[in-house]
Amino acid sequence: MRTSRRNSPQSTTRTIKARSRSWPRVPVRSFNDFAIWYTPGVAQPCLDIAADPNKVWTLTNKWNQVAIVTDGTRVLGLGTLGRKPDCPVMEGKSLLFKYLGGVDAFPIPLATKDPEKIIETVKLITPRSVA
Repeated sequence: MRTSRRNSPQSTTRTIKARSRSWPRVPVRSFNDFAIWYTPGVAQPCLDIAADPNKVWTLTNKWNQVAIVTDGTRVLGLGTLGRKPDCPVMEGKSLLFKYLGGVDAFPIPLATKDPEKIIETVKLITPRSVA
């Protein structure tokens, strides 16, 4: 079967504005639900985690999140494009993590190519992400 130019992967990727998004795991049917999932309902899980930091693994989505850190170099054989032009690739990687592994992945483009700054940044964001 032949693919027309109109339905080719190249034309499709130009019309889609993003490849990934964040979606809640809990029902939000009305603004009243925010009283459960945000304030004041969120206070108890915060206090529980403060008392026992290991509860972060059961009371948050930390167990299922990774950061995809990029400095915009070595973008899928395209070379160094920078942190803005590489966004579609990073969003595509997020899609692969979600589709193939069920993992929520978030692109984190960095405004540096300095290896020490990248390492330091990753160390600073690890309290929220697994990897």
